[in-house]
Amino acid sequence: MGKVGEILDSQHDFFSAHPFPGLDLQQLSSIQQFVYTLEKNELYRKIKKTLKSGNRLLDAACGTGEFTTYLSINSGAVVVGMDFSANTVKWANGVKERFGVGCELSFIEEDVFKCTPEKYGYFDHILAMGLFTSIPDEEKGMRQLCTILEPGGLVVFGFFDPVGRAYMRLKRWMLHSISSQFQDQDAICKKVLLEHIIEKNEIIWNINQLTENVLNYHKPSAAIAMMERCGLAVTDCFPKLKLFGNILPDELSAESSYKQPLLQFPGQLNWVKSGTEGYYVLVGKKVG
Repeated sequence: MGKVGEILDSQHDFFSAHPFPGLDLQQLSSIQQFVYTLEKNELYRKIKKTLKSGNRLLDAACGTGEFTTYLSINSGAVVVGMDFSANTVKWANGVKERFGVGCELSFIEEDVFKCTPEKYGYFDHILAMGLFTSIPDEEKGMRQLCTILEPGGLVVFGFFDPVGRAYMRLKRWMLHSISSQFQDQDAICKKVLLEHIIEKNEIIWNINQLTENVLNYHKPSAAIAMMERCGLAVTDCFPKLKLFGNILPDELSAESSYKQPLLQFPGQLNWVKSGTEGYYVLVGKKVG
């Protein structure tokens, strides 16, 4: 089966046992409350504004589907959430049913890298908010995903910055240096590293981030260069890589001046102190 297959099987087992993040839906009694809760996230609001009636959107590795469901409500778009975990897809369908969202939204149990135009058609938007941080050979996966994107189609891809995620990386290093056994790591996380967290799904998410064998980090310049090699023109970054004004221009390029470490590093330090935990997304369009 090989190392990559073993890693993917391990990830499949983990996400099947622990669908997350998952909102506490019992606290949301109406679709209005659900939308209000999701719209507190500025990034979510911005992504939804890009949708037009009739657009086809794929949320790759959609997880428990709250964000996917939000995008489908009153957007006029045909939204597909895809995930390789049956339990996660079951949870996502429960979210859909709870808020009475119609046939414009569907959730599919599928390996997103086996998604072909012949089987699912082409999409105008592809979101992969947490996919490329946790898979082996992420550039190969990105290139495959772009084969089902329409020319001129929009992507929103999430990444972890190595500087902005320095504290999490330090905790991971400490944990893996103590033990390579998940049972030991799980106990250490709960008793020492994550003792301040109360909410169950947040604990599970953080344990996964600390124990996962594969966790990829990409400086913005490296992520942009990878997207450009996959035929994407990168146009925006969120949150902005800035300290004093914007370092990244409106139209980004891997050869832009921000690629110089002395210009990039202050912005990355700003991510450290801003509470983003080094997570950022790049927005791009398919060239041609």
